[in-house]
Amino acid sequence: MPDSPILQNLNPEQRKAVITTEGPVLVLAGAGSGKTRVLTHRIAYLVQENGITPESILAVTFTNKAAAEMKERTLKLLHTKSYVGEPWVTTFHSFGLRILRREAHHIGYNDDFIIYDTDDQKKLIKMILKELDLSEKIYNLGSILSTISSAKSNFISPVQFDDQADTQFTFHVSKIYPLYQKYLQQNQAMDFDDLIVLTYRLFSQNPEVLAAYQDKFTYFLVDEYQDTNHSQYQLTTMLAQASRNLCVVGDDDQSIYSWRGADVRNILEFESDYPDAVIVKLEQNYRSTKTILNAANQVISFNAQRKRKALWTENSTGELINFYEATHEFDEARFVTEQVQMECKNGKEHQLKDIAILYRTNVQSRALEEAFLRAGIPYQLVGGIKFYERREVKDILAYLRFIVNPFDRISFDRIINLPPRGIGKTALEKFYTFHQSRLNHNFLDTLQNLKEIESELQKAAFNGFTRFFLLIKDLQRKSSEIKITEFFDYLLEATDFIQFVRDGSDEGEERYENVLELRNVISEYSEIESGQALRKFLEDITLFSDADKIKTDRNQVTLITLHAVKGLEFPIVFIVGMEEGLFPHSRSFNSQQELEEERRLCYVGITRARKKLFITRAKERTLYGNQQYTMVSRFIKDIPPDLVHSLNAQLSFTPVFGRKKIEQTSQPNASYQEGEKVTHKTFGKGIIVQVKGDDITVAFEGVGIKRLLASMAPLEKT
Repeated sequence: MPDSPILQNLNPEQRKAVITTEGPVLVLAGAGSGKTRVLTHRIAYLVQENGITPESILAVTFTNKAAAEMKERTLKLLHTKSYVGEPWVTTFHSFGLRILRREAHHIGYNDDFIIYDTDDQKKLIKMILKELDLSEKIYNLGSILSTISSAKSNFISPVQFDDQADTQFTFHVSKIYPLYQKYLQQNQAMDFDDLIVLTYRLFSQNPEVLAAYQDKFTYFLVDEYQDTNHSQYQLTTMLAQASRNLCVVGDDDQSIYSWRGADVRNILEFESDYPDAVIVKLEQNYRSTKTILNAANQVISFNAQRKRKALWTENSTGELINFYEATHEFDEARFVTEQVQMECKNGKEHQLKDIAILYRTNVQSRALEEAFLRAGIPYQLVGGIKFYERREVKDILAYLRFIVNPFDRISFDRIINLPPRGIGKTALEKFYTFHQSRLNHNFLDTLQNLKEIESELQKAAFNGFTRFFLLIKDLQRKSSEIKITEFFDYLLEATDFIQFVRDGSDEGEERYENVLELRNVISEYSEIESGQALRKFLEDITLFSDADKIKTDRNQVTLITLHAVKGLEFPIVFIVGMEEGLFPHSRSFNSQQELEEERRLCYVGITRARKKLFITRAKERTLYGNQQYTMVSRFIKDIPPDLVHSLNAQLSFTPVFGRKKIEQTSQPNASYQEGEKVTHKTFGKGIIVQVKGDDITVAFEGVGIKRLLASMAPLEKT
C-alpha cells in the first residue's frame, strides 16, 4: 500500500512523529529540525488519513505569527479536499480569549470585557498606590506587576499571597494585589495572565463547561512546550485529561524564558506525567551549515540539565565563524557596520533584510543605531518604542475601548478631558465619588444620572460631562452602523482630534502621521461586520507581540535581543557583546540554573544563523554610565578553535577558543580562587572570575566586571 502523500518528503523521525496519533507523544525538536513541518503534517494526517473532524483538533503555540504560519501551511496541505470547519490553530492567550468571550458570564464578566496591556496595568497600579498612600518612587511598577503576574500564573490567590508575604515589599504587594484584581473586574478588564488563569478557573468551577470542550477537542498539539508556565501546563493537562491524545513539541535546549514564568521541567518531566509517552527526537537540522551547527552543539553540551541530542546536517560545511575583538563598543559598532556593507555590496548575494544583529540587553543597541544612522543603513529596532504605545495612538485606542466597554476606568481617565472639556480636577474627584456610590454601574450610567450632583459642579464642568456623554452615545450608535474605516474618520471629526494633534509643530505633524498609520491598520478590518470589527481590531493589537510586528518585506537590518529572536532565522547573524558579565549576564553567576539558561540563550543565538555567523566582544564597554574592562565570554571559549577565524591581526590573549587551560602570565594569588564569592565595601556582592597573581577580576551584581589588586581591595570572602 503506497504511503499517504502527507508522509512524502518526511525523514523517518518526522514520519514517526506524524503517524503516532494516539496517546501522549513528546517530540524533542532540535533547532532547525522542521518542527512546524511535523505539526502541520500531523494535523493533515489526522484529518485526511484518520478521518478526524478538523474542529476537534486544537494546536497551540506562542506567537500570532507562528500560529498564522502553522494555520496557513496546514490549510494548504488540506486544500485537495473539502472539509467541514477548520482546526483551531491559535496562541495560548488567543485560545483563552476565545473561550472567555463565550463563557465569561459564568465567572462574573460580560462578553465585552477588554484586555489591559502593560501601560494600562501600570496606570491601574498607580491608582492603587495613591489609594494606599504608597509612593511609586519606592515601589517600582514593573516589579509590582511582575510579582503579581508570577503569583497569578502559579495560581496563588491574593489571600494565599498575603499569608506568604515575608518581606516589606511582598507585604505591600499583598495589599495591592487584591485591589488590582477587584478593579480589573469592576472595569470589566482582564490582563494577559487572566486569559489563561480565568479560563482554568472557568473550567474548574464549571465541570459541565469543561466536559463540553473536552468532548469538542479530542486531539491536542502544543508547540514550544519548553516555554509553558505553570498555568499553561495545568490548562493543557486539564483539557487533554479525557482523550490523552496530547502531542507536545519543543526543545529543552531552547528554554530561555524562566524570567517570565516558563518552566523547563514541564518538558523534562513529561515522561513522569505520561509514563506511556512515545518519545521522538528530531535531530536532523535543515537550517545551518555544519560549522555553525557544530559550534552550537559544543556550546550547549556544557549544560547538565538537558535531554541529550546530537544535531547533524547534510548541509555544506560553510565558512568558519568570524570573531572580532573590538577596542570598545563604538569600535564594535563600526566593525558590524562595515561588515554589513561588505556583505550587501552591490546587492548580489545578500540584502540588508538577510542580516540580524543580536545582543543580550536593549541598551547595547544605542551604539549600533548611531553607526547605522551615520552609514545610512536602514534598520528596524525590535522592542524599541512601540507604535501602539505612542501617546496619540493610545488616545484614540482609549476612545475605541471605552465605546466597547464603558466600565473601563483607565480609558475614561484618559479621554474625559481630551480634547479639553473644562472639567477640572475637583469636578473629576466629585464625579468619581458619585460613581463609586453607584455599585455595578458603568460610567455612562453615572453620566446619565449626573443631575443628582449638578449643584456640586461648576456649570462648565457639568456641560463638559454632558457633551462627553452625548458624544460617546453617538459614537456607540455609529460604530454598529457603518464600516470601521468610516467610523474611524467619524470619530476623528466628532472629537476634533486632528486639530488637537496638529498644533503647528514638527512633533504635531509626526503625531498626525501616526494617526494616519493607525487608520491604515484599521482599514484591514473593513470587510468584517461593523459590530464585530472594532472588537476584533482591539483584541488583535493587544495580543500581538514584538515578534509578530517584525517586518520581513522591507530591506533593512534587524536589531533584536537574543530573547526576542527565537523562532526566527537569518542567512547572516552577528552576536555582539560576548563578554563575561554581559553575556552571560552577571545575574547568572551565583546560580548554576541561571547560567545554564544563559548558555541556552547563546545556543538559540548561534542557531539563528543559516550561512554566516559573526561574534564580537569589546575589551572596554560603558554600560549604565560605568566604564568597564571586560573578559571574553566563556561561551566563546566553548567553541572549538578549529571552527573560528579571528579577524584581528593580533589577539591580546592566547588562546581564545576551546576549553583548554589558558597559560597564565604570573602565578595565581593563593588566597583567592576562581568561582569564590566575595563582598566589596563599595561594589557589593560578586564572584571571582579570574585570578592572575595579585590581579583579580570580579563580576559584581548590578555593577559589572571590575579588575582589582587582591592585596589592596577591601574584599571579604562570603
